[in-house]
Amino acid sequence: MVVWPVPENIDISVTLFKEPNADEFEDKEWTFVIEGESKGHHKVLASADINMKRFASLTPTQTDLTLHLKPLSVKVVEATLKLSLSCVFVREGKATDEDMQSLASLMSVKPTDIGNLDDFNESDEDEDKRPFTATGSAFPFAQVEEETSVSPLSQGKGSPQNHQAEANRRTSEQQVRPGLDSVTEKKPEKISLELKTKEKTDGGKVPQTEQIEVKEQEKQTESDIQKKEEERRRREEQKVEEARKHEEERKRLLEEEKRKLLQEEEDVRREKEKRKNEEVRLLKEKKDKQEKLKEVEEQKKREEEKRLVELKEKSEKAKQDEEKRQERERFMKMMKDEELKRMEEKRVTEEQRKRKEEEKRNMEESCIKNEQQKNKEEQEKRKWEAEERRKQEAEKERKRREAEC
Repeated sequence: MVVWPVPENIDISVTLFKEPNADEFEDKEWTFVIEGESKGHHKVLASADINMKRFASLTPTQTDLTLHLKPLSVKVVEATLKLSLSCVFVREGKATDEDMQSLASLMSVKPTDIGNLDDFNESDEDEDKRPFTATGSAFPFAQVEEETSVSPLSQGKGSPQNHQAEANRRTSEQQVRPGLDSVTEKKPEKISLELKTKEKTDGGKVPQTEQIEVKEQEKQTESDIQKKEEERRRREEQKVEEARKHEEERKRLLEEEKRKLLQEEEDVRREKEKRKNEEVRLLKEKKDKQEKLKEVEEQKKREEEKRLVELKEKSEKAKQDEEKRQERERFMKMMKDEELKRMEEKRVTEEQRKRKEEEKRNMEESCIKNEQQKNKEEQEKRKWEAEERRKQEAEKERKRREAEC
């Protein structure tokens, strides 16, 4: 069993292709191989194919894999590769027209995001048709101020909507200003008309105090008109300054967008060139892979033929060894049978001898027992005879005593 230490991290770049309407990437087969190095020659020991699209994700991920590699050498029985595969999506290589467009291009903005110029023109025409009097002059002005103050807040600074709203605001101001001028011109006329009407009603006699009051009112009115005129001029100057600043900002933004477009075009060109180089590299890798696979197949075929020859030689050698072993076993069996036969004959002879000796010993013991039995019977007979004699003597002694009595 061979175990390699944990290697350092290896960064690989994988190019995946996808159709515009497809949800998944196309198949991308990569082959992970384990090579052995001997005397400067590299030899593929095991390999495994992996479809890289299974691990592609727009968000960074990490997957623990255990690959069971296919052995490509007769010396390798089993190979397993454990690794952690991390995926980081760099960028989408295909540039589209939408990527080329920026905020300055109206093609990249939805139609609903831009105000309709016809609506502004219609509102301006309605304001031109509206009569401007001293009592009604404040309403159009307030309306214009509301429009000009809301538009910059609703649109981002530097956006096409902001520029368009600024142009509409200047147009509306130009249309409203004549109305304001007419208002300021009509105020003295109304005051003089009131004075003439009063003179006619009084019969042409106007008191001195009333004339002074009228003059003071006229002076006050003129001062108010001058103040309003100065305020109007100040506002116009301020608006002109703001318009100039907005124009400079617009030019600056357009320059930035132009530089950005040029940069994006340069990036797209570089990306196309990079993709072309990547395709060339992929074709070269594919060709090298095919040649390598062909070489591996040829090497595998040679190793298979060599293995078959070795197996044939091993089988023949094993057959010869088996025949020798069987011959040796037959010889040993024959020797063992002869030995068993001799031992059996010897055992039978020994048993016969022992049986004869046993029979002889039994006969001797039987003779001894017979003699002992005979001696015992003789002893018993002598003992019985002695007993009989003693009884007879006792009987005689008893009869003698009886006779004496």
